[in-house]
Amino acid sequence: MRTITLSILIASLLLNSPVFAAGEDPKATENSDAFLDMVEKQTFRYFLNEYHPETGLINDSSANHGQPLRELRTSIAATGFGINAFIIGSERGWISNKEAYERILTALRFFSERAETQHGFFYHFLEGREGKNVYESELSSIDTALLLAGMLTAAEYFPGTKAAEIAKSIYERVDFNWMRNRTTYLCMGWQKESGFLPSYWSGFAEGLLLYILATGSPTYPVPNDSWSKVKKPVAEREGETFMFAGPLFIHQYPQVWLDLRNKNDGVADYFENSRRATRANKKFSENNAAEFKTYAEGYWGLSAYDGPAGYKAYGASDRNSHDGTISPLVSGASIVFEPELSIAQMRKVYSNLKDKMWGRYGFSDSMNLDRDWRSKSVIGIDAGALLSMIENYRTGLIWRLFMQNENVKRGLALAGFVEGTMEPALSKAPEYTVTHRGEQAISVDGDLNEWGITEQIMLADAKHIDYGVVRDRDDLSANVSFLWDETHLFIAAAVHDDQIVAKRTVRYSYKDDLLELFMDLDGDGFRWKSPRDPQFGFSFDPKTKRPRLYNWGEEKEIELNETTKLAMKLTAGGYRIEAALSWAAFGIVPENLLQIAATPAIHDADQKKEAKLSWHFRDLGTERGIELGHLRLRKATA
Repeated sequence: MRTITLSILIASLLLNSPVFAAGEDPKATENSDAFLDMVEKQTFRYFLNEYHPETGLINDSSANHGQPLRELRTSIAATGFGINAFIIGSERGWISNKEAYERILTALRFFSERAETQHGFFYHFLEGREGKNVYESELSSIDTALLLAGMLTAAEYFPGTKAAEIAKSIYERVDFNWMRNRTTYLCMGWQKESGFLPSYWSGFAEGLLLYILATGSPTYPVPNDSWSKVKKPVAEREGETFMFAGPLFIHQYPQVWLDLRNKNDGVADYFENSRRATRANKKFSENNAAEFKTYAEGYWGLSAYDGPAGYKAYGASDRNSHDGTISPLVSGASIVFEPELSIAQMRKVYSNLKDKMWGRYGFSDSMNLDRDWRSKSVIGIDAGALLSMIENYRTGLIWRLFMQNENVKRGLALAGFVEGTMEPALSKAPEYTVTHRGEQAISVDGDLNEWGITEQIMLADAKHIDYGVVRDRDDLSANVSFLWDETHLFIAAAVHDDQIVAKRTVRYSYKDDLLELFMDLDGDGFRWKSPRDPQFGFSFDPKTKRPRLYNWGEEKEIELNETTKLAMKLTAGGYRIEAALSWAAFGIVPENLLQIAATPAIHDADQKKEAKLSWHFRDLGTERGIELGHLRLRKATA
């Protein structure tokens, strides 16, 4: 305790020294090095001051202006970033090497000896002085990964020390396989009251870091192909082709530690992908400048942060609800990807708005000129990403330390990463040949016997997951077939689903187990609730279990008659669907080689979880809509 007390005294002196004064550095307007020095030093203050000496935990957020708040809610992710911060502070001489070591060792001992844990994972939010779980927060897999990444970085910075030994032991006791919950993917978290969360890391997101740590684990590794099974859709946005994720933090957080320059996993070069995402993020603001004053004045940086109405995930997509809020910490943290754009944006905010946006911890988290609103606080993970990325841009310090860890090297290799770049490419929309039924009789009765060996679309692979998680083919899968004649498009589906849920009205049946058919009749991309883009739902009536058909494009139930037919039958392991849809209702005259954009999908509404498998459903942005698969009509004699 004597050592800790002395450490806090030293920190207090540093906080009040001219080095950390919250005023303007006259050199900052002269060159980039001086400017980045100032931003780094000021941001470092957050971790120096928002630190609990009893536990080593870092506050989740704090006031940047006015009276400092002693918020007792800490974040394990902010603590992971804080470990980075103390290493950076030691290297730059802002604190002594001994001070950095003591602060980090305090946190390591807390997590090793006192923090509540389940299978090695830690709770998201903790009280600062005693470290108890607060707000009944979840056991978080990604926040644990961010904490572990900081710990493993410290182990490399202080090799052969007690800190390195503890960091290694904490990592090795994390049971990553338990967090898979007997599925293909890592779950997002677990709660005492309800068990595993319904969401999984099944699509491209910041979970990349978690998968590398899990695959490289020397004690509880997940299967080597776990990362390869994650869905990674490539999209075209704002003139850029890349693996789309709207909020920039998704691209930034894994690469705070992972140096992925000139590396690829056979799917993407994620560093190059993030460069394109950064450019698209900026272009989105530019392209919407007429709508928002913030964008019109040249500000950008869309991610997840506080806005005028509270915390919100803003992303570079019109499908997100925008109000003109941006974050200079977020645009600044993309400095490794687009340094000129990021530095210019930070300079612009500092020069034009420093009276309202610059405080004791550097930049405030976010701002909105349209609402004349400025955040008065800083979020720890945003400050940590900015500080770490500036240092990576300048010296590569965090990258160099983390990437020399043997478990990280093994995780990257087993996940398929190799040297060399590659261009992200849009995959070709799949095509299905719909044969003419000819003399084949189709009785819409749900038996499917007459369909014979008709070509099938099999919805079962990881690439078909739209959202959620599917345990196996019995949990959710389907074989879908199409036929046609001059009056009808015929559909047959044999769906495997081990728990049938049918309890909602037909309008809300999309939340139950059902088959969906999306169609883009005018070929300009599918758009939600457009009359020319029907979205059919084939479901059971919850009381009678009789079939029903709803079109969300027209927002009405479709009457079943001689021209529109539907039959559904429950089976031992799921259900079968057979339907005939009238061409006349679509305004289509069918003919040989006619191509129609369409995609079948199946929804799973099991208790505590939802999942959906779609044949092809790629969002290409507001102007181009959603790209569906292609059905091509063909006569057998043609």
